[in-house]
Amino acid sequence: MHRCQAVRQVKIQFADEHKRYTRSFERLVWISRHMTIQAVARHLGVSWDLVKGIQKDNLNKRYRLPKWPR
Repeated sequence: MHRCQAVRQVKIQFADEHKRYTRSFERLVWISRHMTIQAVARHLGVSWDLVKGIQKDNLNKRYRLPKWPR
């Protein structure tokens, strides 16, 4: 029997494409404003790198340079 071993991801409205977590989880990670990244990761049972990546993506979205019209 041949297996393609392809990974398929179903599109769902409450999750961003190509991410392994939901937007709700992403918002939950923002308790890091009141806790250290390590404490948040330990509390949620995820890696420090995941919490740091979510925090970095959110800061990049919030504070990127505005796109000025030509």
